[in-house]
Amino acid sequence: MAKKKDREWVGNKGEWSELYVFLKLLAQGTVQATDEKLEKVENIYYPINKMMRKEQGEQTDYVIKGTKVVIVGGQAGRITAIDRSVIEEQAECLLKEIQKKRDNNKDGKFGMPEIEDFAKYMRVTTMKADSDESNDIFMQIDDTHSSHDLGFSVKSFIGGLPTLVNATQTTNFVYKVEAPQRLSREQMDEINKINGANTINNRMAKIREYNGKLSFDGRFRNNTDIFKRNLTMVDRDMPEIFADMLLHFYQHKGSGNEGIGQCKRLLESMGEHYPQKYGDTTLYEYKLKKFLCACALGMKPATPWNGLDKVNGGFLFVTKDGKILANRIYNRNSFEQYLLGNTKFAPPSTDKRKGNFMKLYEVNEEMFLNLNFQIKLMNLQLKGGSEESKKETD
Repeated sequence: MAKKKDREWVGNKGEWSELYVFLKLLAQGTVQATDEKLEKVENIYYPINKMMRKEQGEQTDYVIKGTKVVIVGGQAGRITAIDRSVIEEQAECLLKEIQKKRDNNKDGKFGMPEIEDFAKYMRVTTMKADSDESNDIFMQIDDTHSSHDLGFSVKSFIGGLPTLVNATQTTNFVYKVEAPQRLSREQMDEINKINGANTINNRMAKIREYNGKLSFDGRFRNNTDIFKRNLTMVDRDMPEIFADMLLHFYQHKGSGNEGIGQCKRLLESMGEHYPQKYGDTTLYEYKLKKFLCACALGMKPATPWNGLDKVNGGFLFVTKDGKILANRIYNRNSFEQYLLGNTKFAPPSTDKRKGNFMKLYEVNEEMFLNLNFQIKLMNLQLKGGSEESKKETD
């Protein structure tokens, strides 16, 4: 049987955003700077000399020469030159399509054959960086009269709120369910059958109704210790602290607690409910900031972390209207404070609710529940205005 013809790329809004950034920066030739508070600095731009992509073991350089982009790679040497105005047109078409999907509340993956054809003409064979790669964009910029080859992580608000930590099988926390009178199989089935707009809240409420209490079992659903090890690298007590935060989020999420997922507010709420353990939230804020910063700079839950930063350039933040801002993270303390104040816990998206997430199950006559999560950037504060979304997802 003949091999099925390769179809156009398909990707979600975030994945297409990475390709948009690549094209837009080549067209612009510069990127605007932000300060340590992520406010854009007027009239300060980093000139871009070239951008680099490594695909199929070969690096291709995209050198900006006046009104052209010269594509150079491997033994082929100079391949072709493309007008930056043409690249600008393609970038704007891609931006409009992503915005259209956003405005129509269209989730999931979609293709754009014309953009795919143009990208392949430019020797771009994938729309986004490899999932194991922390840097989404590599480029050489002029910064304070010298050139640097740097890797940047892209956080785009074009299609919605970008994710700092993705939900995977690795991030499933296992909790034991205990009650004065052990929950019966019928009660377990009743809880698991609860569905609808408030599935998570209603299931948690029903567990409480049956006097069930959840306690972190110290394990992760996929039976590996990678994420636990990475958390312990940040702080010895971080697995237990994080498990407490996750449980508190799900137990108190709901009507009247719309902001409970916001990381700083979540810690404050824990201090209010458990003053003996979490009364001094400064201690826990410090640990959480270190975790968030580690994730921002390259730590991934499913990959053993060596404690080193992988993102050496900084971040490219993309506003809802497509403007790109570069943050070099010169002041780590300010960057950590920004992350604490602008990140929130959220349930995993519907298509990622794996590993028996929020579903009771039995092992050796004991009952367990898995809680998973993702951490999203809440808003992008800009000088002279703000872009933000406070929508909570269930």
